[in-house]
Amino acid sequence: MNANNNLTTGVNMKRQTLTIEPRQLITYKLTADGATMNGRPTKPRTFGGFRDLLHAMDDKQEAKDIVRMAQAYHFEIEGGRAYANVMYRDGASEKLPFTRTALQQFLSYIPGVRYGDMSSNWAKDEKGDKLAMLLTNYCKLSVEKELLVRTINTINGPLIRSFHSSTDGRGYQPFNNSQLLDTLVEHGDEYANATVLNFWLGDNGMRLRFAAPEVGNGSIVHPEVNFKDVYHSKNPISAVDLNNSETGFGSIKYGGGLWTPTCLNGITTYASEHQRTRKHVGSAEVLQQWMLGAIEDVCMAQRGVLEKYETALNTQIDNVFEWLSEELKDMKKTHAITDQFIDAVCTSGLHDPTTPKENGFSAASCGQAVALIAQQAPDFEQQRLEEQIAMHIMDRAISQHATA
Repeated sequence: MNANNNLTTGVNMKRQTLTIEPRQLITYKLTADGATMNGRPTKPRTFGGFRDLLHAMDDKQEAKDIVRMAQAYHFEIEGGRAYANVMYRDGASEKLPFTRTALQQFLSYIPGVRYGDMSSNWAKDEKGDKLAMLLTNYCKLSVEKELLVRTINTINGPLIRSFHSSTDGRGYQPFNNSQLLDTLVEHGDEYANATVLNFWLGDNGMRLRFAAPEVGNGSIVHPEVNFKDVYHSKNPISAVDLNNSETGFGSIKYGGGLWTPTCLNGITTYASEHQRTRKHVGSAEVLQQWMLGAIEDVCMAQRGVLEKYETALNTQIDNVFEWLSEELKDMKKTHAITDQFIDAVCTSGLHDPTTPKENGFSAASCGQAVALIAQQAPDFEQQRLEEQIAMHIMDRAISQHATA
């Protein structure tokens, strides 16, 4: 009996991580041999195919939104794991674990309590857990704010995915990835057949890149894309970039740019030309209306992007290393880029075999060099910034060096 009790106690004493870490769920890319999803061969997917996949995931997750005053969420740590115990008027409660994102968001509303302190210094043992609980629940008493909690089901049970100020017209408005794709297809059913070039989905974000529509004679057509043909042509294609975060980790973004295969194994670069951004604020209907306007704006702006690239190819630049280095250093004053990034662009980027330089270095060489190094960024937000810089650099090179 004692042996069994000791064994049980030993199991119970095993500490869990403070939060559930964000997951990377899907990575899809088009390659010369077809397509891969999470590293395995798959058939090429369309926009409509990923729309169906996201709806299927929604059905399994059964997301629920709970709006309560901050005091209704009692903070607990058990076995090293943080939970919110949602209190109800009949005395019942629901105890749910936090994801890291959700706990960071929850503590951002609690004065005097920071996630970094709790995870690194306080909640390290049982005594620290009790201190963190007491301090958090005490400081929470002064918070007179409604908080919106989103919960989802997972294979390991329900959990808290995000915490935000309540939806009251000014607070956070949840907007599912599937809603975003629905808006495009409802606006134009031809989007359902668009070729998807890249797709990434994680707990904190989604990024979907697809071939831009061809517009002419009053019609809109989404072309099929053959990876090998585009690679061997050494010319980019016009593409659209769609981003969202169901946890509020980033804004809704809809933009256009140039997509270029740089290796037959599926490695590509992307230079961002046009982008519209909207925070998750307002009603779902307002966000949908904004999305419809963004679609039209980007579609119009994309019409001349391939012609611009042709101009960039024919715009030669002397002393390209000195010019590009100085331009990037100038952009560093207003953009979050590092000296290491600048060095990598001016060495590895410019010298890469995929960087166009058949007739000498050009404005296109500079843009592609930046876009290539951007793919090494540590996260999507930094990658997006550097992809925008790629197009800005190409624009500057054209404006300064193009001959009439």
